[in-house]
Amino acid sequence: MVPVEPGPRDAEEAIRARNPGEEVKPGPRDAEEAIRVRTTSGEVLLSIPWSKAKDLTGDRLKQEVAGAGGKRREEVKLVCGTSALRNSEPLAPLLQRTAGVLEVLAVFQAFPEYDESRDAGEQLLALRGLLLDADEDRQLMAARKFRQVLKSGPSPPIQEVIDAGAVPRLVELARSGPSTQVQHEALWALANIASGSADQTGAVVDEGAVELLVGKVSAEDPDIAEPAAWGLGNIAGGAERLRDRVLEAGGLAPILESLRREDPPATLLRTAAWAISNLCRGDPPPAAAAVLPAVRPLVDLLSTVADEEVVRDACWSLFYLCRQDECVEPAVRAGLVARASELLEHPSEHALGPALKAIGAVAAGGGARTWAVASDEPCLGRLASLTCHKKRTVRRLACLVLSDIMAGACDQIQAAVAAGALPRLVDALDGDATVAKEAVRAFANLEGSALPEQFEAAVDAGCIAPLVKMASHPDVPRELSGRALRGIMRAGGKLKADRGLGGNPFVRPFVEAGGVQILEGWEDDASLDIVRAEVQAVVADAAA
Repeated sequence: MVPVEPGPRDAEEAIRARNPGEEVKPGPRDAEEAIRVRTTSGEVLLSIPWSKAKDLTGDRLKQEVAGAGGKRREEVKLVCGTSALRNSEPLAPLLQRTAGVLEVLAVFQAFPEYDESRDAGEQLLALRGLLLDADEDRQLMAARKFRQVLKSGPSPPIQEVIDAGAVPRLVELARSGPSTQVQHEALWALANIASGSADQTGAVVDEGAVELLVGKVSAEDPDIAEPAAWGLGNIAGGAERLRDRVLEAGGLAPILESLRREDPPATLLRTAAWAISNLCRGDPPPAAAAVLPAVRPLVDLLSTVADEEVVRDACWSLFYLCRQDECVEPAVRAGLVARASELLEHPSEHALGPALKAIGAVAAGGGARTWAVASDEPCLGRLASLTCHKKRTVRRLACLVLSDIMAGACDQIQAAVAAGALPRLVDALDGDATVAKEAVRAFANLEGSALPEQFEAAVDAGCIAPLVKMASHPDVPRELSGRALRGIMRAGGKLKADRGLGGNPFVRPFVEAGGVQILEGWEDDASLDIVRAEVQAVVADAAA
């Protein structure tokens, strides 16, 4: 191995190694002045000899000047000639090029002092100064104070923090702070800033926070991954363009990986599920290709995690996804209907409601998609039961999903009949108007494909009287009531012909319920002519 000749410092160390305890004699220039630091007033602040100056960097000289001037390192700016000294710049080459003493100008920038006895929100500039401090404890304290002040009260001073210039330094500390604790606090502070208005969120994005947070979500330490995921969720929720920015930066993949961690903390799972929901929602929706990878992991989550918040946000995400055609079939293949159906028995409406909406998004697709719900017997039974739920919004959604099923082919309608949906829908007709309207819609949708026998089952369940009653309700569209009554009377006419009956079997309950008065009030509605004809035929037969 070729020996390397040591430099001056290495030579001194070599002498000490060979002769421990032997004094190293100083060189001829070691005592000479090498650097002279002046203040802006011209006063000499510091004089440094060659023996010390030759080993300095810009940063170490800054520390010396800060100590001599009673300042923090971050308050010191050093200028040599017309250029500022860089922190990492070794001074030896500069000294060798300088004839005589190297003159350095020290410029001090004072930062306000932080007063623990005062409210942190009133001292944002002082906190920013502490963020800039080289001392880790001060950085940690300042980052934590920023996090806390950004969560204080209903109107945190987000804009004030931005105006104080804290965001760039928080991004820097979140990226490469000296400890996990500093990074953790800086990440949470950024996440809280990103919870503001779209413009305030944009201030974080403009400093490169999206790419930073995407990288940090993959951190092994949950204390780093969780605030990073929270920050991405806040950014995605700020505006559709910001949501798309996160997706374009690859933010979905590492958040999905958080769901697959071995024994992840519950808080990380909750944050990840919520962040995904923000990436999946919006108007216009995100590009289907960008969010399609979330479908199966979210469906799997419904059967592997019992946490109510995780289940709730996973169902919301699947609801948003299933409003896009490209995502419905993959969700059905992944088993969404069966797994979401089980949640229809969840004791909390916070989980039940989104699960019901996810099923409704599938059922609204028509064709094979609606059949995926209609063919699931347990799901239909639960939907029928939910029409009597104590929560009005749940009752209304259940009726709406059943109405989508009853708008399909006769086999779908028969599945609903077999599940006992018709008597439940009749009960819903007598309830709150917003619920009753969706129940009327369900009976109106029978007009499209239902067999006469299926209409007969609806009449046997007692639908005519409440339908006549709802026909005069101001909150129920006349078109819905008209379709429901028209379908019933047309089916009764077919049963009369097929069975050789003396008259339409559905006219009498219609008349007894006050249906004639409805016809008189809707004289200008030609769509009810078939109802009038059936009633008149029965009346004529009775008179004869």
